[in-house]
Amino acid sequence: MCTFVLQHRPHMVPRYADGQFRMLQFYADRGIAATNRLARHQIARNKDGSGYDLGPLNSYAALPESGFPAGFPLSVHDLRDADGGFTGDGCRAYGDRMHHLAEATVRAWLTSRPTSGPRRTRKKLRRQR
Repeated sequence: MCTFVLQHRPHMVPRYADGQFRMLQFYADRGIAATNRLARHQIARNKDGSGYDLGPLNSYAALPESGFPAGFPLSVHDLRDADGGFTGDGCRAYGDRMHHLAEATVRAWLTSRPTSGPRRTRKKLRRQR
């Protein structure tokens, strides 16, 4: 059974985008096993009523407050194997492609010059709450 699951999210909740971006960086940096351990830790704390422990994510860059990258070097299309499927060449190969996609996404956000677009800034989000 594959460790990686591709989830389709029709929209991203803007107030959680920064945490999701930091978690993506954590995954790109530390790998799936560490990310799964952190997620289990967060779930346990949340069930316990202690709330999330953002400490492990504090050292990662925040999501830029405005704009979005002009382009990404990889996309979901790049997750497909040679036969057009996702795991036909094995879960490890798919996991490697997923990791490369995560790294490319982080790199695009951190190094490309943002363009203006539909992303709302944190200040605007605060006003809408």
